[in-house]
Amino acid sequence: MMRAETKTPELWRRRLYVPFYGIGEAARYAGTSTQTATRWHNAGNTAVFPRRASRADLSYLQLVELAVVAAMRSEGVKLKDIRSARDYMAQKFGSEFPFAEHRFKTDGRDCIIDYEEIDPAAGVDRLLYASKSGQLGWKEVLDRRLREFEYEDGGIVVRWRIGGAKSGVTIDPRVSCGR
Repeated sequence: MMRAETKTPELWRRRLYVPFYGIGEAARYAGTSTQTATRWHNAGNTAVFPRRASRADLSYLQLVELAVVAAMRSEGVKLKDIRSARDYMAQKFGSEFPFAEHRFKTDGRDCIIDYEEIDPAAGVDRLLYASKSGQLGWKEVLDRRLREFEYEDGGIVVRWRIGGAKSGVTIDPRVSCGR
């Protein structure tokens, strides 16, 4: 029995990358249109949707990234700025799925992350503006929608409360592969 328990964490982690969600289904969960989901994919985000046709299924991590895109869009952030933030985080910090690995916020114009999230030892009470190539700013932004995501200690999103932080409706890849 102990042997199976040791393998369990690895099994659910592999599920994070398995394509389970169709574009339409992912768009519904993320609260966005299929067109926005497809546009995000077709605009050259090969890192987000690697080697996939525009209608192919998405993995849990891709779904979470789409949800962050939808959250940022609903707060008024332009798609090109969201793309810029994702590209900056992926390149600068070697993050394969930065929107699923870090807690982002927005002020309605930019994609922002607490600097402590990147460097906990820095002790800097500042914000990193990822959509402005890492510019630092003061810590006063909105994060209402992004509280829907629950992170594990390592930083990756492990649960998403679709209807909001207080909602009982969740997607958790550890339970029924997130279905």
